[in-house]
Amino acid sequence: MAEKIGVYFCEGCDIGKNLDLGGLTEFVKNKFGDAVPVVKTHPILCSNDGKSLIQADVDAGAIDGVSVCACSLRVKWDVFEFGESTVVDRVNLREQCVWSYEGNGDHDEGPNDLTLMAQDYVKMGVVKLQNTSIPQPEIPDLCKTILVIGGGFTGLTAALDAAKAGHEVVLVEKEAQLGGFAAKMYKSIPKAHPYSEAEDTGIEQKISDVQANGKITVLTSATLKQLKGAPGEYEAIVTSGSGEQTFPVGAVVLAAGGSRRTRRCLSPTGTENSKT
Repeated sequence: MAEKIGVYFCEGCDIGKNLDLGGLTEFVKNKFGDAVPVVKTHPILCSNDGKSLIQADVDAGAIDGVSVCACSLRVKWDVFEFGESTVVDRVNLREQCVWSYEGNGDHDEGPNDLTLMAQDYVKMGVVKLQNTSIPQPEIPDLCKTILVIGGGFTGLTAALDAAKAGHEVVLVEKEAQLGGFAAKMYKSIPKAHPYSEAEDTGIEQKISDVQANGKITVLTSATLKQLKGAPGEYEAIVTSGSGEQTFPVGAVVLAAGGSRRTRRCLSPTGTENSKT
């Protein structure tokens, strides 16, 4: 929480014309005393000179909280920044006070309504700073291991790409062998011009590359029993022939189960077959 607050009044944009900033300065000093050791006014706080005025007090250690009594926090939001260790709050005396108030509301004795309004805004700003702390982010130690469910063409490709990007990978396949449906195909549909000849699936090479990759742990005849936790902090419980194993993982790629639509492939004899 801010313990040494500086209150700075801007005179520009009709604020100085409509408010007795000298009286507001004395009001703040009398109201908060040593809690607000610095109270100053400036013709244009958002100018380089105005910002330098505040920055000098911050650098000198005179204050650890800044109350800018000027315009709306919707504007000049990139101007009033004074270091990561300094709390800043904006008190809107322009749009919500002098620009939106009609008439003086003068009383026979004592301050007018506009002055009372400004005093309330300034009080709320100081109290807010007294109860505001700079948030300390909680940055968890995220797990970078990728869980890939499914050892078919898509799962193998995902595992290889993740390993290539530098991640450890746990690949879970429910069948005893990798490859999925692609491993049962004789040929694949043509994927390049002139699109007239069936092509090798390439699945054998992918299986070989995955099995040879030191970053990829392959579990066959295995299923995911439970996934709990949160992104970056998951815990995956995998059941296989050797029992249950628990893996910390950060993300999951679901590549289980090929399409159930009719698949067409070529048999070793060259005839066309349909499989569902």
